[in-house]
Amino acid sequence: MNVIDAAVPRGQAAGLCAPADSAGRRHRRRDSASLSVTHIRTVAAAVALAEEWQALYSVAAQGNPFSAPDWVIAWARHFVPERDLDIFAPR
Repeated sequence: MNVIDAAVPRGQAAGLCAPADSAGRRHRRRDSASLSVTHIRTVAAAVALAEEWQALYSVAAQGNPFSAPDWVIAWARHFVPERDLDIFAPR
C-alpha cells in the first residue's frame, strides 16, 4: 500500500464518489446536466451531423486527423458496409 492509498479511502479519491450508505452501496450525485446519445447508422445521417461534428473537432481534437468528420465519413464510405456502420453521437 502506498501513501496515497493510505490517505484516501478506496472509492473516495478526491471526493468523486458519494459516501456509502449503511449497506455499503454508493449513490451517484445528481446534477442538472443531461446527456443524450444518437446512434448514427447511415452515411447520410453522418453527413447531416458533419457541421456540428466539425465545430466540436475544431475546438477539441485538432491534433487527431482520424477523428475529423471529413476523414471518418470518407473512410466509412469506402471501407464500412452501411449495415455495419455504428457512430454514436453524445450530446
